[in-house]
Amino acid sequence: MSGATTTSPNHTTASGTPPAEGDDRPATGPALAALLACFAGERRAGKARRPLESLLRAGANRVYDTTVLRVDNHHAATVHDPRRVVAGTLTPLLTWGAFGLVTGGIASMIASGLLGALCGGFFAYRNVHHATKTQLARLGRALPSNSSALLTFTQTSDARALLEQAVQHGASAASVAVMENDLSAHVVASAAQDPQEAPDGGLQMILVRYPDPAAAAKAAASAAKDVEIELVVSTQQSGGRHVSDPRFGPAALGRSNIVSWGALGLVCGALAGITGDNGLLGFLASGLVTAVIWALFGLAAGALYGLWAGRSMSAHRLKGLDGLLPPGTSALLAWTDTPLHSADLTTGGSERLVLGFTPTDDGAMLAIREDNA
Repeated sequence: MSGATTTSPNHTTASGTPPAEGDDRPATGPALAALLACFAGERRAGKARRPLESLLRAGANRVYDTTVLRVDNHHAATVHDPRRVVAGTLTPLLTWGAFGLVTGGIASMIASGLLGALCGGFFAYRNVHHATKTQLARLGRALPSNSSALLTFTQTSDARALLEQAVQHGASAASVAVMENDLSAHVVASAAQDPQEAPDGGLQMILVRYPDPAAAAKAAASAAKDVEIELVVSTQQSGGRHVSDPRFGPAALGRSNIVSWGALGLVCGALAGITGDNGLLGFLASGLVTAVIWALFGLAAGALYGLWAGRSMSAHRLKGLDGLLPPGTSALLAWTDTPLHSADLTTGGSERLVLGFTPTDDGAMLAIREDNA
């Protein structure tokens, strides 16, 4: 196996020179790393995820998050987060089951819980991710058909060991981007690969750090429509940390559920009122009361779903990244496939790292992008 990096002051890109000649930087403490492992076979990445994560944890590497990408024979791409799918199944099993027990007894609890688990798991698998339809279409066109990939964020002090572990589990190509606390980075690849130009542009991950605990939230609120904000992290001077997801977090999904559940409750309550003997007054009263009750339950259920399944990361899971997220700062993680100048999220005093996904014959490799358009 060969792998190497070529260093410049703020960024590094993969090259084809042997690792002994290319990556001679001194060993440092554990740093945040993104591992991209590509596989031949649509289901190979999903099968390799558990044993690979177990191997990483056994080596004292903290695993923060993993996303599975699949590309079918027609170049249609899908992504999902296995942890979110599990949480998305169990959360409505609990919340819908509790609601069913209160409203209809044991039989209703079982039926409502099972229906909720089915709907919640399917929603998490199909929709709870920050890749847009346009981005998925471009990824599908850029990557080999009948292939798959894992993008795992972990903590490591040995990038080449990560590559070896990925190759041991069947990866046809792998690359690791190591992100230091000062937002400098370097990339190590498992083999020399010929990068290709991504059709219609390429997917980019943007990490921005601000010298103000409130600045990231303000930048996320004013971000362009074609920039997907995944996480906003605010670290107070005391060290307390708050993590939010503007799209799938508790607040967003709770508000969404108020409308949908309230409308469903209004219809069901009104139908129940029709069958009563109180005429139009009973029809209206029953519908409104049921709508309020269901809306309140929907708010609670949606907030829990966003807390446990919608948000990709919690403050507790970010332990170990205190150097990257120091007190008195904030940061955001975003995805885009537009030119950097149109996706600019920087302000005065902020620092930015842009990680690109470059197609190759065997899948894709990570590369640190120039901090410009």
